[in-house]
Amino acid sequence: MDVTEQAEVARVRPHTTIDTGNVVEDLMTNETRYPVAKDGSQTDTKGTVACGSCAIPLQLGRWERWNGFLVECPSCGCLHGKSRALRNVAMAGLLFNVLSFWFLMRPKSALLWTLVFGSWVLGGVLLLPKRPSDATMLLFVGFLLLGPVVVSVVSAARHESLLFKPAHSST
Repeated sequence: MDVTEQAEVARVRPHTTIDTGNVVEDLMTNETRYPVAKDGSQTDTKGTVACGSCAIPLQLGRWERWNGFLVECPSCGCLHGKSRALRNVAMAGLLFNVLSFWFLMRPKSALLWTLVFGSWVLGGVLLLPKRPSDATMLLFVGFLLLGPVVVSVVSAARHESLLFKPAHSST
């Protein structure tokens, strides 16, 4: 959705804000910035999914459909997406570590979290002494292995809490 489409949606639906493209600003504000799904009633049923709240067909892209990302319904304004089991998300976080971000988050957020953990690894390699103590090494490796799991589970729990709620009240 380009800026003109976002401006039109913001004019029609005042609670929807325009995505500035600034990842840090997007993460620091409490406003939701979910894309509005297209009405799928005029298209074929292959690329459509029924809204969980009002049951109208929504046309979603393949990536949104496969990953179950939250999108706003154009009819009722509720957020629609797939439900995620937190146990499965935690296991995927352990198995795939930082790569699991790319299946749970939109690309901007996934890139931000990948860079955070990449800088943690780089900083640890550069700043740790040649022979760190066992406690220091255990802390470093524990954060490296469990940090992405915690981020993934928190992201999935937030996803579950916003599912099928109105987009304008999900702060």
